[in-house]
Amino acid sequence: LGAAVDLAGTLLRDGVPAGGALAATFARTERALAGLRYPLAAVADLADQLSAYRARAAHYRPERVADLIAELHARDRAVRAGGATPAARVLGSDEPAETPLHRVRLTGLGCRVTGGTAEVYLADPAGMVLVLRGHWPGGQTGAELAGRRMGGSTLAALAAGTVVSESATRSASRTVRLTTGRVGKTTVTPSTGWDALSGAVLVRDLAALDRALAQAPPRLVRPRVAAEHLRAVAVAEVLGIGYHPGDQRLEALVADPAGGTARVSATYRPAAPGALDALDSALRADPRFLAGTVRRTGGTVVIDPTAVLVGSAVVVPDLAPGDGAADLSGATPEPPDRVTAALDAAVAVCAEAAHRGLRHLPAGFAERVGDAAADLLAVGLPKAAATLTRFAEALTDPVTAGTAWVDAQIRISTTRDAR
Repeated sequence: LGAAVDLAGTLLRDGVPAGGALAATFARTERALAGLRYPLAAVADLADQLSAYRARAAHYRPERVADLIAELHARDRAVRAGGATPAARVLGSDEPAETPLHRVRLTGLGCRVTGGTAEVYLADPAGMVLVLRGHWPGGQTGAELAGRRMGGSTLAALAAGTVVSESATRSASRTVRLTTGRVGKTTVTPSTGWDALSGAVLVRDLAALDRALAQAPPRLVRPRVAAEHLRAVAVAEVLGIGYHPGDQRLEALVADPAGGTARVSATYRPAAPGALDALDSALRADPRFLAGTVRRTGGTVVIDPTAVLVGSAVVVPDLAPGDGAADLSGATPEPPDRVTAALDAAVAVCAEAAHRGLRHLPAGFAERVGDAAADLLAVGLPKAAATLTRFAEALTDPVTAGTAWVDAQIRISTTRDAR
């Protein structure tokens, strides 16, 4: 694990533009991490981000790089501190690399398209959500990818259907591979509905979901699981729908059978130009269930939708045709959220420091960090502000600045997650 922390420290000091010289170090680190599934996955994601930067790829994100560097340090600290969570849970050392699944039945819960990559979400009988990934270069939209084939079927059929596979393989991170051919056949049929879903994936009580999300361990040291918070939420009523033109964001308020409410929030993405139009139509058609990634923001459950069950039909917004030209109803402007804005600004300044490298920060950067700390203090987050202030004060020495940056990034990232 120390090799991964050293690599993260080198990248933090020298910056992403210098990361191309670390290829051999990445290879050695990945060999050293054999058997530690979660740090190994974080290092692999870091390598992917550096490759994306060099290739000018759209999925490069400075915030993602900062998060991955902080994650490696956080897992190292959690293990060394000997806390309540066993080290094996922090490192994934007791997770098999792959687990064969024989004669498994999976339920499609939609799809997310980003660039030329598509993720299909499939719920197994135990209530675990697995992710089937496919990649097609060329920047095609979701509607253009809907007919592409994966595991012997089309992307659209997998995302909205029932998959029965005689030979599938699940990874430690809950991605899945489907086998095609005469041996280990995979078949896909139309969905029979989501009422029979089991485990945590099916939510009929949003208040209970809110409590579970609030009590979850910090994300930076949780098991690294794809689609960790993807759920199918029972919808008793859609209480309102509105569109925010400035943010290109469609929002709705939905209620569950127990009377709890959640906010549905979906933002326009060029990879899925017809998604908001399809989602708007589905929400106005008396939906029974809504699948999507759930999070907790400001004490409210927020759902980023991947599929909507209307009657017996599954609507997958990211794969819907259209150019986004439909006239969506306007919404009342929201009051500015000063806490979120202050946290976002703090995350952005830390991400810029990681991207540039602590040895290559421009003049006046410490003042910008100090301004971000003052904003955090002004909205009532003194501990987060204090870590950012210590980072600003330590910028004269890249070595001590590294530890101060990690302290600030972990604190701010965890605080924002807890919103």
